[in-house]
Amino acid sequence: MSLSSPPTVIARVLPSRSAAARLAGAGAGWGLLGLSTFIYLRLSTRGPFHVGPRALAFFDLRVYRGAAVRVLDSAGLYSHPIIHHLGFTYPPAAAILLAPLAFAPLVVDEAVVLGLNLLALVWVIHSALALAGTPVRAVGRWPFAALIAAGALWLEPITVTLGYGQIDLLIAGLVLLDLSRPADAPLRGVAIGVAAGLKLTPLLLIVYLFLQGRRANALTALVAFLATIALSLAATGSAAIHYWGGLVLDSARVGGAQDAANQSLRGALARLLGVPHPGLEPEAIVVIVACGGLWLAVSAARRRETTLGTGLAIVTTLLASPVSWTHHWTLAVPGLVWLTVAALRGRSAALGAAALAAAAIGFAYIPERFMVRHESVTGLVSLTADPYVLIGVAALLSAAVREQRLRRRSSRCATPGLPGPR
Repeated sequence: MSLSSPPTVIARVLPSRSAAARLAGAGAGWGLLGLSTFIYLRLSTRGPFHVGPRALAFFDLRVYRGAAVRVLDSAGLYSHPIIHHLGFTYPPAAAILLAPLAFAPLVVDEAVVLGLNLLALVWVIHSALALAGTPVRAVGRWPFAALIAAGALWLEPITVTLGYGQIDLLIAGLVLLDLSRPADAPLRGVAIGVAAGLKLTPLLLIVYLFLQGRRANALTALVAFLATIALSLAATGSAAIHYWGGLVLDSARVGGAQDAANQSLRGALARLLGVPHPGLEPEAIVVIVACGGLWLAVSAARRRETTLGTGLAIVTTLLASPVSWTHHWTLAVPGLVWLTVAALRGRSAALGAAALAAAAIGFAYIPERFMVRHESVTGLVSLTADPYVLIGVAALLSAAVREQRLRRRSSRCATPGLPGPR
């Protein structure tokens, strides 16, 4: 053994400076997430925190448990309400997935669902960072995702998801699982199809995959979606026939369009016009916005601006859905991550200001303070009840202006004698 051997051995045993930095970063990321969760739970159980488990009482989780019992007992899943006047509103495949909830006490289900939702939040942010190609060599992407999750936990869609015991983070995780993988990855599209089979919101993303030329992915997603229907028909029989035979088209069973918590474009138009159900003209506006949003998303995707295209597709989906409760906007949280990354990369003050404004509106109490709960308030005043709708529309308008500028520059470059962009 040479004289240089002992230092070499020691170097192998002791962590290097970079390894120590990664270890410290991992501890900081996961530690801050744990601290943030602890503060959230303390506020939720000891104080009047309107979006915590104490105020929201894991209400949706209780509905899920009731649906799980009905599935296991072969009772009518949609025949009558489960709690108060509210029944199960998701496709029957979701009730099958949630069936294990019936075997444990409520307190165990609450703890397990809360823990799984926190892990899903980290997964969603990790996938968003991966899709953006964000290198985090100093601490690693997982600890960095946990660090971001410690702050994202306080966004109102996330806190409401946690407080209700909702499955929106699962849906977002499935969507990001597909979209963060290469286009030629095996079975890409299955996760989006399953997500749509559990909750209909991501259905428009299948159309997005098809229009951008990822037809194999879109077909895979469609087959996966149809497989969830076939599974529910085999497992629940009449309940699946009842749901897919017409109940699925009844959006009123989910809730009133005018409810301020409904942050869809249809809900905003219902509040603006002061009507419980928008007529043909407002519905036509929704269709036009949906088509325009998809066109912008596809255009961005074809320029290989993956995160922009995906973000626009998600925002379009949430705006076009008949009902998009505030916790549905959990699906848009990756868009906030991508906007922040774009602002930092491009050193853009405008994008940075947009990210800060969106985050400020999304943090816990602000939407609740601005939302007008009284359905009698109509006209322009009702816009104060539309924070997420306004963010979504602003995103599409900004993308439309940018798209027009890019096309003008492209036409100048393609036209002989005209100067190109400087």
